[in-house]
Amino acid sequence: MSKILANLNPRQQEAVIYNEGPILVFAGAGTGKTRTLTHRIAYLIEEEGISPEHILAITFTNKATREMKERLEQMLDDSYKKVTISTFHAFCVQVLRRYAQLLDYQNNFRIFDDNDQLRIIREILKEKNINKIILPPALAKKHINYYKTFHTKPSMEDINYDLIVDLMKTYNERLKFYNAFDFQDLLDKTLELFKKYPHVLEQYQERYQYILVDEFQDTDIIQYNIIKLMAEKYRNIFVVGDDDQSIYGFRGTNYENMSLFQIDFPEFKKIHLEQNYRSSQAILDISNKLISVNQNREEKKLFSEREGHKSDVVLKQLDDEKDEASYAISLVQRLKREGYNYSDIAILYRNSSLSRNFETEAIGNNIPYKIYGGYSFTERAEIKDAVAYLRLLLEDDQLSFERIYNRPLRGVGKVTYDKIVDFLNEDPSIANAIDKSKEILRIDIFENLLQLKDTILKYRDLLEKEDIQVLFNNYLTEVGYFNYLAEKLEDEDKIQNVLELKSILVELEQDNIFNSNKERLVGLFDYVVLAESKNKKEKSEKDELLLSTIHSVKGLEFKVVILTAIENGILPYGYVSSLTREELEEERRVAYVALTRAKDRLYLTHTQRRLSMGRGRINIIPSLFLQEMFDDVKEANIINRKKRNQIREDRDKFNVGDKVSHNTFGQGIIVSINANYGQIAFSGGKGIKKIFLSPKFLTIIR
Repeated sequence: MSKILANLNPRQQEAVIYNEGPILVFAGAGTGKTRTLTHRIAYLIEEEGISPEHILAITFTNKATREMKERLEQMLDDSYKKVTISTFHAFCVQVLRRYAQLLDYQNNFRIFDDNDQLRIIREILKEKNINKIILPPALAKKHINYYKTFHTKPSMEDINYDLIVDLMKTYNERLKFYNAFDFQDLLDKTLELFKKYPHVLEQYQERYQYILVDEFQDTDIIQYNIIKLMAEKYRNIFVVGDDDQSIYGFRGTNYENMSLFQIDFPEFKKIHLEQNYRSSQAILDISNKLISVNQNREEKKLFSEREGHKSDVVLKQLDDEKDEASYAISLVQRLKREGYNYSDIAILYRNSSLSRNFETEAIGNNIPYKIYGGYSFTERAEIKDAVAYLRLLLEDDQLSFERIYNRPLRGVGKVTYDKIVDFLNEDPSIANAIDKSKEILRIDIFENLLQLKDTILKYRDLLEKEDIQVLFNNYLTEVGYFNYLAEKLEDEDKIQNVLELKSILVELEQDNIFNSNKERLVGLFDYVVLAESKNKKEKSEKDELLLSTIHSVKGLEFKVVILTAIENGILPYGYVSSLTREELEEERRVAYVALTRAKDRLYLTHTQRRLSMGRGRINIIPSLFLQEMFDDVKEANIINRKKRNQIREDRDKFNVGDKVSHNTFGQGIIVSINANYGQIAFSGGKGIKKIFLSPKFLTIIR
């Protein structure tokens, strides 16, 4: 047996060696899908003799890309470096960097992140004199991203229909003016390119005759169509995913692509990976029981060689959200005494708004913790500043100049800058605009800008003459940016973050895929914009408890998971009675993902009452999902339902205007009814009282 197949189970081996066309692998949580995909790449190269240059592997995160490369490095010689392993967006950037001109864009296009989008939207709203109260920029951005992601148009019933349609039109025109793409454009324009220009598609079909896609359930329809077109000729396509873990429907992902695959590639081979290497069987039993309720899924049943114990799964009902937080943190302390590290434990919740009480308890008990999220690498001000400075070495980019003209302070106010913009509108040369500004600026301010201009021009000239690392240091030092960070911000982390850009440049230089420093800088800009958060989906090196939403931990695992607030209205999110079957099934998949993060122990909590925004403390119904997992919860809920029905029947016996008698307050008249309570005006000067509507407390006087 090939060494590549060693330590793989029979189903994994089958997926690795099959080489007769399309393969669809349904891989349950913790079944080693990425391992299987990586071993398949190695097998194609080592045993089938496929040139690594003909292999494309698509992942969904940079972290997954790094892990795949590290695994291949352990199995193969340097030939693994010729395999293209990339995220969808990064792959599309590579395509567009070569062929954007065919779509009437320049190949040195910019990529706009969320903050860039917001800046452009604010600019448009200001120009059109649209009040931010009527259409807040963040809401406008949400509308634009939604319609672009789902490829739909605003409803004519929307009160802001005309406004949004006009805004979207202007937004797309503005992106074109700036020679820029947003994240969705990267996908859309690549698909457009492949459809409009068959010769371009054919080049990529010939280059990538073997295509592998990880996390296939998370693809959207545009990504699917890109892959489908590329694989149509040779049909050597391997996709692996788990429809039970498709939880990003709100982002446009479509787990039904797994069904489309079976239609578009009818000769496909289907393989199930069901042996779980993460969780104990006790945890899997609960997980299997829950997800089996979903109708629209591929039938799978995960199993583990680790049997575990019934005590691996604990269900706990608490009084309220504070009691729940206290219980969770006390549990963390107990687990720590038992020998677990804080970093072995994750407290999970459906919505980020639920984190506050857990944070408060952790702080009060001196427990170090980390919350997934925060500013991404690309969102940090110092990274945006440094990238803007570097971009000015390549072109006269007005947006970049707008960002850095006063960082460090050069005495240029907003009014003065607007006058410089007028010069730029006449002539896009920043150097010429600065020269012209002499007539409107004080001499000291003009000299500051003149020094900035001279430094930019100096390093433009040195760009291909100096080592890129030396140039990086000298340029950012000479424009005064490093001193600005050191003296004004007094934050060493910010300087380290900027130096991280230099580390990326070193990696790009070592990859030997760029022929010039200009190309390396463009590669750097792409890398930074497409990078995920440095605070997200990276296990902390410190011993810290993790607090996180469920969506943020997909793909991760923990020895202990404490899943909280498993209650109707939270998990599942929204009014259960108003959810469609598809929406409820996605919520059930969210719960399933949370359960299957646990390796050793799983704690599930819900409360009897919870402080609800704007409504005070309300009674809580345990989640429908708990009823599906535990028979005793189902029985308890039947009793609770009977009680609720009896309360409703009692309430319906009373009407506004009824005369009633109360044991303490005497006779009165019901003047209003709200939910299960009546406002009753009692005689004898006793006033209006709020009384629970039940024959136990009130008697109707006929």
